This record gives sequence, structure tokens and C-alpha cells, in this order.
Amino acid sequence: MKNTYFRIADHVVRISTDDSMRLSTLIPSFGPFLCAECEPLITVNVTIKDTLADGEGDRIGEFDSGFGTYIVWQTATGYVIRHMGHGLPTHQIVANHDFTVAEAQLVSPQYYGYGISNAVMLVFAFAAASHQTLMIHSSVVRNVDCAYLFLGPSGTGKSTHTSLWRSHIPGSDLVNDDNPILRFIDGKTYVYGSPWSGKTPCYRSVRFPVAGITRLEQAPENEIRRVEVLEALSVLITSVSNMRWDKRVNNAILATIGVMIGDVPIFHLRCLPDADAARLSFSTISALWKPSR
Repeated sequence: MKNTYFRIADHVVRISTDDSMRLSTLIPSFGPFLCAECEPLITVNVTIKDTLADGEGDRIGEFDSGFGTYIVWQTATGYVIRHMGHGLPTHQIVANHDFTVAEAQLVSPQYYGYGISNAVMLVFAFAAASHQTLMIHSSVVRNVDCAYLFLGPSGTGKSTHTSLWRSHIPGSDLVNDDNPILRFIDGKTYVYGSPWSGKTPCYRSVRFPVAGITRLEQAPENEIRRVEVLEALSVLITSVSNMRWDKRVNNAILATIGVMIGDVPIFHLRCLPDADAARLSFSTISALWKPSR
């Protein structure tokens, strides 16, 4: 077996594969995150299977991922999570209770790369939760020395809004367009780039302090307001990758959201897809940013 190491949001992931597998070809988005051999937080062993065996425990859930369906079993030793695409299995994850050790079982050659990337993404989200780390569905733009996150359901205009920042707010560039990673470290909230960025190929191994988090809503005019704690909690909960039926994971995520809300201002922006909306969000949020906080 061949071990390859990746540093994602300063957590190390070891992927173990057959010597013939070329991860640089199968998961090229992981390239910027390559690191030297070191002690991993997460180990994912990749195997090829002819068929996938059902989990031996209780079937506890089924949910849509947007790119297929997940079926979840809870077993005596952890979890089995199967991904279905067009009614057929593409891969399966067999993980221990805290998701630090998992097997990515692949059955469809055309989905090998997707299966490895997706398996690492899921186990990372759940294993890192107990380390004040959140994977969040968001488009993130950096301006000068800090980052701004924009949340909302698919189709809300997150990518459009960050694109407007890049066009109209000097000093702005994209950090990640779909699945950045938040971490709370020494009393401050940071956002990291990740190997997962949706349809936009933006895979940056970078870290920036977070100036603000904003939920977008399409509207006939541009207006922004800062939200209070309960609404802020709702804004983040609906955007963070979670496994609510796992008490350990869910409690860790809720606790991390709580401390982040105390550190970072949360906003609601009703807006048009225009330059004025970008200027409004930038001027409002950046006015509160204090680099030394």
C-alpha cells in the first residue's frame, strides 16, 4: 500500500491506496494540500470491490446530497455510508465511531476519483468536528487581510455575489466557492480553502481570519442588517455539514457554532445581483473588522 498525506485546514489526512493508483490523476484538486509524512488525524484506506455489502447494523437514514443519495447504517463499530448515483452504488464508506479511520470502497471505475474525494470530505467533516472545525456550504472572498463568507441555498447567488466583489472591490480574490472550512483557534475564527469547491476550480491551501458571515436572499432592492444570536445560529446550522443523529458530532458542531457567533458578526443581505450589492456588503461588514480582535 502507498500512503499519501494531505494537510487540510491544518488537519492531516492520510490516504492509503494500492501502488497502482495515481491520486494526482484521480483527485487533482488535492494537489495544493500535499504534505510530508506526519501523524494523521484521519486515515482513509481505499479499496476496490466487486459489490458492496450492506451495513450489519440499523439502517438509520437516507438523504439527498444534490449529486445522489446517501444511505446510512449504524453498526457496532461505527457507520456505513453508501452513495447512490442514478440508482446505482458508486462507493461506500465504512468508518469507525469518530470517523478517524475509514475505508473508501469503490465499485465504479468512472467514479473512482469522485468516490475518494467524497469519502475524504465526509469523514473529514465529522472527524474534525470535535476539533472546533466546521465544513460549511459557502462562497468565500478575501479582501486584503480577511475573508467574507456568503451563505444560502443553491441558486441564491453566492458565486455571483463573490464574483461581483472580485470585479468591483479592489483587493478581492476567491478563497473557495462551495466548501471552505472554518476553524476556531485561540479565540478567533479562521476560514481555510479546501480541495472541494463545487463547479469552480478554486483549490487554495490558505487561511484568513473571518470578518463576517452573510446569508444572501434575492430581493428587488439592496439592504443589509446584522442578525441577533438566535437567527445567527439558524443561519450557520443550515449551512454546516452535520450528522445530527450522531450526538457526539452534533454537539461538537453546535458548540463550535456557538463560540464563532460570539466572535464573528452575522448578517442578512437582501440583494440584487449588481455591483451596488457588493459595495453595500463590503462597506457594512468591513467597517466592523478589527484585525487585532
